[in-house]
Amino acid sequence: MSTTAYLDENVLGSLDNQSVLQALTEMRELGLLPVISHHHLTEICLGPKPELYIERLRKLNPLFLSLEKSAILARDGKVGLAGIDPDAEISWHKEHLSDLERIFFRSLYPMLKMSGGLVGNDTKQISDDFIYSMRTIVSEALKDTGFVVKFIGGLIFRVKLWSAEREIRKSFASIDFAGEAQKFLQIRKKVVDLGNISQIAPEAVIDAVVNQFDENHRREFIIQFPRNFAKGKLDRANDLAAFAFTMFNLGAVSGSGKVLRGKMDDKKQAYRAQFLDCLHIGKASYFDAFVTSDAGAHRLAAAIYSYAGAPTKAYKLELL
Repeated sequence: MSTTAYLDENVLGSLDNQSVLQALTEMRELGLLPVISHHHLTEICLGPKPELYIERLRKLNPLFLSLEKSAILARDGKVGLAGIDPDAEISWHKEHLSDLERIFFRSLYPMLKMSGGLVGNDTKQISDDFIYSMRTIVSEALKDTGFVVKFIGGLIFRVKLWSAEREIRKSFASIDFAGEAQKFLQIRKKVVDLGNISQIAPEAVIDAVVNQFDENHRREFIIQFPRNFAKGKLDRANDLAAFAFTMFNLGAVSGSGKVLRGKMDDKKQAYRAQFLDCLHIGKASYFDAFVTSDAGAHRLAAAIYSYAGAPTKAYKLELL
């Protein structure tokens, strides 16, 4: 019986390392099937030299989980994986995903104020960016429709958007972002004060973090993310990604505090990279194994899968 292994982005970036390619080739001969997803191609297309990755993908010839197949897998629990045509897929992603990715992260960055990492944004900026993202996504949805549908649909959407925008601004105005960020930082400091969290067994990491919450926040958190919340759940990738990102920001990975320091643009880049790592951890939960060469990603994935009840095992690939 074959074993599916979802590869972290850093493994693809190391395929020029002959020992890595040889190890994956030998593992494939033993029945391990490497898998990558559309998240990888988003990263590749946003990078400086996607053509280098095309050659790496050709050497590896992994199975591919497309955007469409991800939706089917989340809904039905079964999907047939196919080989990847790197040129065609990367060309498609370049055309369709780059703009939406930038729009998505424009709304994501201000919301990260809640983690205390991007405290320079006020409530108005957060709501403005969120609304900009919403408007642009609606515009993208109407782009390829006919004139009549676009015109009528545009009027309907415009009225609904005005109403939604008012509600968003009203809701955001009621949130004490500074207060929430302070609570987040207090929890994070308690986690840091535990000492070197990398010495705690992965299966005990989440409990160690959650135990630093006050009683009310701990109760709320456990209601949202009870133990084994992903077990048997088909549509689990997004929940796991959000859970992993929250745990990262709370200090579940040693050294994660580095992203809270430095210039704003550096923080954004670090958060973007970490958020994509968490998307991989979530998507990998549909497969037998998650293979990464990063020690932090390995520990975070192992902790998340253990607590959430996901069947995936996390493995660290040693680079020579």
